[in-house]
Formats: sequence, structure tokens, C-alpha cells
Amino acid sequence: MNIKGNKGITLTELMMTIALLGIIIPSVSLVLYIGYKSYYVEKDTMQAQQHAKEIMDMIVTDLRRYDNINTYINEIEKKLVIKEEENEELIYTYSKESKNIYRNNEPIIEYGKEIKITNFKVEEIDSEDFDNNLFSIGIFVKAERTEEIKLETLYRRRVKVLSE
Repeated sequence: MNIKGNKGITLTELMMTIALLGIIIPSVSLVLYIGYKSYYVEKDTMQAQQHAKEIMDMIVTDLRRYDNINTYINEIEKKLVIKEEENEELIYTYSKESKNIYRNNEPIIEYGKEIKITNFKVEEIDSEDFDNNLFSIGIFVKAERTEEIKLETLYRRRVKVLSE
């Protein structure tokens, strides 16, 4: 038999190549998977924070616009009622079933199923200072791949003080 050159590979070379690929491929795929997962988690977190901020901005804007003594909070029903001077009301309520906050029975923000408002907290904090009260407003939002995000604010409501 006359063999002209070594054009093939040996079994040892083949085994070494497979072993090296067995080490490199899982490492590279792990790095790619972690990068992919982290991108989508951060994207969902950013969207959830943005929705919570938009809702909070709308509520605080209405509180500033119609700031008066007739505004009140029903903590049990998770309801914030902002009364205008002409006896019209803006009512913010939370629905556990639809996981959304409503303004006069209209959803504040239409969004997909991937973002849910998990809780809406409104409470009045009595201040020792007699000329104002504090409203504590909390919005809890969860996206598909994120932990629950909590956005809270305090709003100082001026109350008309009757002079003697």
C-alpha cells in the first residue's frame, strides 16, 4: 500500500477538538443567555417604571389643578376623590380584576398584558401642622420578567384655615 501524505486526522486529534468545543461552547452560550435575559429584564423594568410614573404624574397634576378641602380618600375601597368647585368629581379607583387604575371609570393607561398594576395605595396622613394634610399615594407595578416596582409620593394639600 502506497500512502501519499497524511490527509486525515487521528482519533486523538478528533477527541481533543471535541473536548475543547465542549468547554468553549457552553461558556459562550452562557454569556449570550445572561446578556439576552438581562436586556429583557431591564427593558421590562424600564417600561413598568414609565407606566407607574405616567399614572403618578396624572394623579398629582389633577390634585394640583383641583386642590381644595373637598378632596378625600377612601382607603378601604382604594379610592381617591378630587372634587372640583362645581361639584364635579374626578374619582381614581383600583380594580384587582383588571389590574388597572381608573379615572372616572376609564382606564388611565391602556397597556398590554405584560404590565400589571398589582396595588394602588392611597392614604391621608394627618399632620400636626394645622394648615395642611398629606396624601400618600403608592403605585405598585409588575412586568413579566421583573420584580414588583413601587413608586410612592407624598402630596401636601393646603386646607383653608378659618380665621377667628
